[in-house]
Amino acid sequence: MLSFGQWKGLLEKNLALMTESQVSYYSRMGSCPEIVELVSLDSKRFGSVAENIIQELFQLDNRTSSQHDGIRNGKKLEIKSSRYLQCSDDCMWQHFEPGHDYDVALCVLLDFDGWKVWGIEKELLMGSLRDKKLVTYQGQQGWWTKKSKINNYMVPIQSIEDLDNFLKPNETSQCVNIIVRSFLVPQEYRNIEKFKEALYEISKPETDILTWWRSDPYNNKNDELIEQLENIIKHFLSVK
Repeated sequence: MLSFGQWKGLLEKNLALMTESQVSYYSRMGSCPEIVELVSLDSKRFGSVAENIIQELFQLDNRTSSQHDGIRNGKKLEIKSSRYLQCSDDCMWQHFEPGHDYDVALCVLLDFDGWKVWGIEKELLMGSLRDKKLVTYQGQQGWWTKKSKINNYMVPIQSIEDLDNFLKPNETSQCVNIIVRSFLVPQEYRNIEKFKEALYEISKPETDILTWWRSDPYNNKNDELIEQLENIIKHFLSVK
């Protein structure tokens, strides 16, 4: 009864039920040995190595305090790095602190053959997205979220030029950001006068708002919101 031949089936059954490790997952997906080694590091060492690499790749200036990880074009950046969750296209970013001194978070994921990086403004991350419970409290470790929860609100960063463009948004993206924030917090856009005042702040002709919204690269990350957001803008135009 205890010989291997008799419990081989039980072993296979139990092994199949076990969750695949991150190292095994990256290896199976064809990652090179160096990336697999990086995956194998403990969380603290992985975060430190990832932070150093991202700082150099994007030519960040030295931080001025422990509350951010680097500076670019006068903006303070917080770097959060992660690896894929086992057998999943998702990942987790942790330890966000609303009281820390940074302007933008760079959310970094170690992909199977390199890095994936997204940018998101702290105001959005620690504001509306917390209100919508897409970013949730982690106790003494701050706040955390998953890629699947905030992917539609982040901007992909694939080069230094991308980062510079993100850190210096044009008036069009400012308009879109106002619209998105207004939509994410319903009590704000219900006050149409407040919404109008926010749009007037960027000193643009109101009749061009829909044109900007449809053409702006920031608007294509969440198709489900487009129709609803356009309705808000049309309402703004109709009550002007």
